[in-house]
Parts: sequence; C-alpha cells; structure tokens
Amino acid sequence: MQKLKLKPTRFQREHGSPWESCAPFVDNDRAQLIHRPKNVTMYKLLEKRHLAVTFLCGSASSGTDKFTFIDSLNGNKLVCARCEAIAKKLNLPSADELSGMHIHVGKLVPIQTCCGVKE
Repeated sequence: MQKLKLKPTRFQREHGSPWESCAPFVDNDRAQLIHRPKNVTMYKLLEKRHLAVTFLCGSASSGTDKFTFIDSLNGNKLVCARCEAIAKKLNLPSADELSGMHIHVGKLVPIQTCCGVKE
C-alpha cells in the first residue's frame, strides 16, 4: 500500500486529529471525480467521527462515511485534472505511475440551463 505524507496545518493540529499519511486518492461517494488529498483531519462532532479532507486542487469536503481512500485506480472514474497538475508540480507520482496503467483525468463544466438557453 502506497502512502502519501501529509502536512497538517496549525489549525488542524489545534482543533482535530490530523492524519500524517493516507492513500494517494480519495473517492467521495457523492462526487464525480477522484481527488488527490492534501490534508485529512478527523474531528469529533456530536460523539461521531467526522473527516475533513482538503484536496490538492483547493476543493474540500467533509462528512462521516462518504470517503474511500484508494491506493490505485482502475479507470472507472476520472481523476481531477487540477489535482493531477498540482501533483506533478509538487513532484508527486502521477496517477498513471501509482496505478501502473493509464488513468483518465478530467474536469466538470457548469452549463447554463435557464433564460431560454438551448442545449
């Protein structure tokens, strides 16, 4: 299992239990893209474990049970293109290198659907 070293922030150390390492990919059950984690912190809210995950792309997500941390990918979902670009700038292994095969990267594009705009 390949682990990614994480650098927790001061806020995370003071208010939660930051992870020191984790798998290099995060699948959020409620999202369409696989992201690369930057920070993961466990908080206790109402006596329940609650994770807050910040991704390399700058996006963040939190919840109790919607995250799956993954070592390598099989190509079923797209990897966030922004996360992958930042990983390369930080000299981290690419999704292809981590998975041993080509992994597709992509992004989501918002589309205007009001004001009489036709698709």
